[in-house]
Amino acid sequence: MKRIIKIGAWVICVVAIVSVALMLVCNQLVVNNAEGKVFSEIDSIKYNRVGLLLGTTPQARITKVKNYFFIYRLDAAEQLYRAGKIEQILISGDENSLDGVNEPECMRDSLVARGVPANAIILDGKGYRTINSIISANKVYGLKSFTIISQKFHNERAIFQVEHLGLDVENIQAFNARNPNSSRALITYAREYLARVKMFWDLLTYKDSGSYDGNRMVTTDCSNDSINLDNNTNNNFILTDSAGLMLLVNTLVSHVENNGKDRSANIIKEEKWMTSFRKKLCAYYDSFSLDTNLSDYAKVDTVLNIAERCCENSSDQTTAGMIKNNISCSAINVCREYRLLSEFLGCCDNDKQKRLVYQECEQYVKMYVVMEALITEITFLNYWGGSIAGPLCTYYHREVSGARIAMYKTLIQSAKGKNSERGVGNLKDAKQMLADQLHKSIYGFLNESRDWQKELEEIDNNSFMHFKAMVKETKDYYTKFKPLVENWNTQWRKLENSFDMNMRRYMDVVASQMLLDWSKVVVSIKDEM
Repeated sequence: MKRIIKIGAWVICVVAIVSVALMLVCNQLVVNNAEGKVFSEIDSIKYNRVGLLLGTTPQARITKVKNYFFIYRLDAAEQLYRAGKIEQILISGDENSLDGVNEPECMRDSLVARGVPANAIILDGKGYRTINSIISANKVYGLKSFTIISQKFHNERAIFQVEHLGLDVENIQAFNARNPNSSRALITYAREYLARVKMFWDLLTYKDSGSYDGNRMVTTDCSNDSINLDNNTNNNFILTDSAGLMLLVNTLVSHVENNGKDRSANIIKEEKWMTSFRKKLCAYYDSFSLDTNLSDYAKVDTVLNIAERCCENSSDQTTAGMIKNNISCSAINVCREYRLLSEFLGCCDNDKQKRLVYQECEQYVKMYVVMEALITEITFLNYWGGSIAGPLCTYYHREVSGARIAMYKTLIQSAKGKNSERGVGNLKDAKQMLADQLHKSIYGFLNESRDWQKELEEIDNNSFMHFKAMVKETKDYYTKFKPLVENWNTQWRKLENSFDMNMRRYMDVVASQMLLDWSKVVVSIKDEM
């Protein structure tokens, strides 16, 4: 009897040692494979149109306490969306989990409550396990590239599965949500070792069935005058009149081009025109009997996003085609800016504060118009005679206007108490950096190009005289720009001081970030060469 017990003990020990060794080996293989593919810093994440948010429940299944894995995954998804790293969120989870909770719907409702548009969210209720979510994203939703969103340990396992299931994918990356540090979370972390062993068994036994439920491709198709709205059902919503949408875009482009330089003279009048135009966009959306629960702001965002993608998809790669696309998208950005201005005005406490917002906008537009002109001049000087100058400068205009849009979004979230991270910024330093970069781009370029200028003068005097005239024009714009920045800064401080102390901290940061983003655009002009 003792001998049997001894043998049994040895067997248990051997099995335990082998099991632990197996878990450690599997764990290390997964960790090594994920290196350079999972990121905790948002700046390290590259753009992917869709983020795959792996589902979980809002409460712990046994204790029913708040599930921080759930909260932190939502934080990560929202952060990616607001940073422009993703445009859509595919939430994949169990639509009827062990405690009867619909994971994707809970996560969607929470994201919408945070201000993420409902039309930017797609639900997959068949993500019973991580492997199901990954296969569904590729086979059912037709995604070849996406950003996985979950905690680091989960992302590492998901990345391994993506790469070893034989799927047709590329550019897969993962963004790490924060890890809960409660004692209850330790159970999940321990369970992950077993999950990784189970994963290897799944991969060894996996067979592609070749059949999948429905065709839920996440696409935007602007061919044949149709735009397929992203959806997650078999009943495809199709906007069948992209010609009508493009007519609206052309109306917007024409208005912006005719009034762009003069809109600082009467911001209120311009805002009224944009409000009227937004009503047309809402009417266009409503004509297709889509989701009627969306706010007017969400409807406008939906139509503008589709219009922008339609412009990009229908644009050819000729110089004229790229310029036309960038001009259209810049006009769409102007519309977005005024739509956000309208929402920001709704966050103001009184009429005096609203007047300060309008006055700040007037000074901003005066500064922006000259900044846009400087971008044009500097780009054409750097790419003198090159056909790429036109597409590049119109692209840079989009980037400059995009900085203002990002500023408004953060301000609105902060005013609504939905922004927890203030960041760091100093408006004085940001102004100086922008001034330094502009000076370097203009005068540094002129010093570096002296020999080239002499050659140009000898070869083509008319072209040289045109070049010198543009140099003078650029210097004049630079001289005008500095006092405009100071005027805007003064008006911004007045607006900032009208808010409470908590909001002021955000305002200094977002204003600084906008100017820093402009500096990056100026630097990128030469970096592109």
